[in-house]
Amino acid sequence: MDEILRQLVEQLGTHPGQTEVGAGALLNVIREHASQVDFEQLLRAVPEASKWMGTAAAAQANPPAGADAGGGLLGELGGLIGGLTGSTGGIGGLLSALAHSGLSADKLMQLVPILLTLLQQRGGADLLQKVAGSVPMLQEVLGGGGAAGAADSQPGGGLLGELGKMFG
Repeated sequence: MDEILRQLVEQLGTHPGQTEVGAGALLNVIREHASQVDFEQLLRAVPEASKWMGTAAAAQANPPAGADAGGGLLGELGGLIGGLTGSTGGIGGLLSALAHSGLSADKLMQLVPILLTLLQQRGGADLLQKVAGSVPMLQEVLGGGGAAGAADSQPGGGLLGELGKMFG
């Protein structure tokens, strides 16, 4: 298991497969919004992220046998939001993708800032701000000045706030 994934699993207390899908889903949505040059720079800093993204895409396309093919409530909300906006990206796409990880809403709320902090350690604050800051719902997690300390921030809006409202 690579170092970032190991740290995520340890900090979240989650299964490595679920954690990998969650991390990959978040990165897949970031890729949709970030400039290609910046995102490729992030992948050079964190090459294992490509594997996570592929795992997440496969999980979304082929949910495990017996699993809710829509990803449960998060998947339904993601599909509804995506249908209303005519997009598979954004918060609807992210909710739908994260739903396929099998992680609880509580764990998902923890995963986002922790992963962004770990990515910042590898890619640098400026790169992470450019890449993840291109996703409107992640701007609050980044705090406008990078992800440093984001793991301790309280959800109030954006993705974390929406998850908190739904499951809080």
